[in-house]
Amino acid sequence: MPFGCFEQTSSVTWPNIMVLDYMKATRQSTPEIRMKAEGFINTGYQRMVSYEVPGGGFSWFGNAPANRLLTAYGLMEFHDMSAVHTVDPDIIRRTQNWLLDQAKDGIYESEEGYCHAETWAKVQVDKLLPTAYIVWGLTHSQCKDPRVNTSADYVRENWKQAKDPYTLAIVANALVGADSLKGRGELTGTTQEVLKTLIGMAKTEGDQMWWESSIGGVTNSTGKSADLEATGMAVLALLRGGHHSTEASKVLNYLVRVVPDPETKSRIERVYKALEDEINRAFPDSVVRLCLVGDKLVVSGQAKDASAATKIIQVIREQAPPQTPANRIPVDRIDFTVTPDPLNPDQT
Repeated sequence: MPFGCFEQTSSVTWPNIMVLDYMKATRQSTPEIRMKAEGFINTGYQRMVSYEVPGGGFSWFGNAPANRLLTAYGLMEFHDMSAVHTVDPDIIRRTQNWLLDQAKDGIYESEEGYCHAETWAKVQVDKLLPTAYIVWGLTHSQCKDPRVNTSADYVRENWKQAKDPYTLAIVANALVGADSLKGRGELTGTTQEVLKTLIGMAKTEGDQMWWESSIGGVTNSTGKSADLEATGMAVLALLRGGHHSTEASKVLNYLVRVVPDPETKSRIERVYKALEDEINRAFPDSVVRLCLVGDKLVVSGQAKDASAATKIIQVIREQAPPQTPANRIPVDRIDFTVTPDPLNPDQT
């Protein structure tokens, strides 16, 4: 059920939009599923439009000033929503016009007065990221105003300023979108170069490909979350560009494996919780914590001594869930504090 500020409401509503659109396209929708999804979408839509700032644009709670990047994010969602739910065309048109009016010679500068200011300040240190993000939003919503081309030209001329995959993924989506509006189904040489450079920044292992972000995201994401955000945006650009299906397949392989099925993840977590309880009963003088992070198991706590620590790790490896071979238990980090033995001060 959609809740919270504009960002929270839109983030909860958008998955329902995509799922409903997919189920309709694949003819898997049932009246019950459609009714439930449409109810969530309608609630989200009503909440989102209530956060429009007088004079144009959107903010987290509808108070001035409106935020340009948040507005571009919402514009993309309103466009996608219109495929499965009635959206007032005037909202899309006036949001597009408001964004276009914010540019100075096609360029969008950093702005002040927004939530997550500490993170957004880091990603808006230059003009490239905000300009590219807004071009992405405008082109995604099929805005064909000539002023979009002016902003897209700025991105084309300055894309090499992007030194990290997060920013470059946004640039790639902006340029692929701008090229698609020309209606010829072709990518410019610059866009092809951007996509090639983006691919060159990727990490690869076997049949998987992903990106690691060196900056925080526009949604206040950091670490693994920012990596997933950068990876998701990058594969969107590859898929929309239509010329890198092999690489896109590798990225999808990574995303499917790094983001586990919720039911499977919950079951594995229950197994490890039971194992944690069992170990703590068997080693009453030690404290063990098992935490599943992604597809890795983090072991932490305090062991009575080095011998107990060794035995505990051995038990963990031997008691791996059935689907994971015992000799391949995904122990990513072991952070044990061994209690010193006062009779053996040289113990390590």
